[in-house]
Amino acid sequence: MNRIIKNFAYQSMYQVLSIILPIVTVPIVNKSLGVNGVGLFNYVTSITNYFVLIAGLGLAQYGIREVAIVRKDKTSLSQKFWELQFFNLVISGLTFILYLVFSFFTNYPLFFIINGALILGALFDISWFFAGIEDFKKITIRNSVIKIFSFFAIVFLIRKPSNLTLYFIIQAGSTLVSQVSFWFVLRGKVKFLVPKYKDIFSHFKPAISFFFSKLSSTIINNSTKTILGLIVSSAAVGIFSNGTLLIWVASTLVSSLNTVLLPQMSKIAYSDRTRLSIVLNKSISIQIILTLPIACGIVAVTPKMINWFYGLEFAEIVNIIPILAIGLILQQVQQAIAVGYNIPMHRMKEYNRGWVFACILMIVLSIVLIPNFGVIGAALANTATTAFLAIVRISDMNKDIKFKLDTKPIFASLISSIVMFISIRILTANFAPTIITTVFQIVFGIVIYTICSILLGQQNYVKSIIGKRNF
Repeated sequence: MNRIIKNFAYQSMYQVLSIILPIVTVPIVNKSLGVNGVGLFNYVTSITNYFVLIAGLGLAQYGIREVAIVRKDKTSLSQKFWELQFFNLVISGLTFILYLVFSFFTNYPLFFIINGALILGALFDISWFFAGIEDFKKITIRNSVIKIFSFFAIVFLIRKPSNLTLYFIIQAGSTLVSQVSFWFVLRGKVKFLVPKYKDIFSHFKPAISFFFSKLSSTIINNSTKTILGLIVSSAAVGIFSNGTLLIWVASTLVSSLNTVLLPQMSKIAYSDRTRLSIVLNKSISIQIILTLPIACGIVAVTPKMINWFYGLEFAEIVNIIPILAIGLILQQVQQAIAVGYNIPMHRMKEYNRGWVFACILMIVLSIVLIPNFGVIGAALANTATTAFLAIVRISDMNKDIKFKLDTKPIFASLISSIVMFISIRILTANFAPTIITTVFQIVFGIVIYTICSILLGQQNYVKSIIGKRNF
């Protein structure tokens, strides 16, 4: 098993945890805090995320790329790390001060101040370093331990609407603890060096190129929530946030492949263009194959899980899930190209241009659709923007690298997913909306999809991918 497969396994274990834990906490939080409490939490956090974005200034992906390039030379690695971290210290520190001032001018100063821990987390965050040296084991173990602790805190402490403040503390505090914990295992990885002033700020321009894409991405992810909160209500934000949360949870496992591929792609981008093309096309094909059954499965089981998982207040989620599920598939395509091509090949101009246009489109569509269609309008704006971004990514890549999907296994996955969806809907049409029904639907869906995939020869394709040295 090569390094990519091992790192994907570590990331996948963490993402599985990220999938399982919300299954328990989402119903608890929804019923304890109510639709308004959940909406207020997401509204405040969506605004805080803009400051977190400024504090990070694109360091997450930029840092991974820069560390991956010099990881074999400890002196160069140490120099690069301290340059980036001193740079991060200055930007994050100034952002934190600005955020505290801003907090006192809001309607919810206490919640914003508590969320300030998220910005402090950005100041201490060096997970990009461990990702750059491909030490995903430490990332997985530490993040998993913190996530489990926060999970139990939510389960045992969040019981009523008045616990909203405590919920903010748990969520923001766990993020800060997770980021700080990486410093305890840094010893021996790098030597302490005091970088020169000019070397520290030499990273400003390239980091800005990542910042613009991250800014656009954050606006895309948060603008609909912000506009919903301003135009409709905090309850609408709660409904939309829970719908997108389900989609996000479902996509995290597939997205793990992008995370572990970035260091590899950064190293081979210029040394082996043939391998880059092969790995990229395989990556996109695999992610589509994995995402198709996930998207169809979510749409199939959502109607029966609304009552017990979300609560009756969130019934409208059933109307937006099919729309968001389409966006889920398209999102994996654009992410795979961005991480596998744009960033490693330093095609930041095209990368940022796609994000900026998508950001403008999202804001325009949200302003037009949300006042008329509410939560459904937000979902339509989200999916339409994702479709646009995927098309732009494919168009830009095709100018340099031939885009060639493995259509046969993708078609087989699509057929298997459709059969699974129809089977679940028909067999469970008269089942009661309970947790037992949802568990049965999931197990039954996996069985049906597996059988169809075997009949269509999907297992041979998976074996051939794992067995290839070029992936």
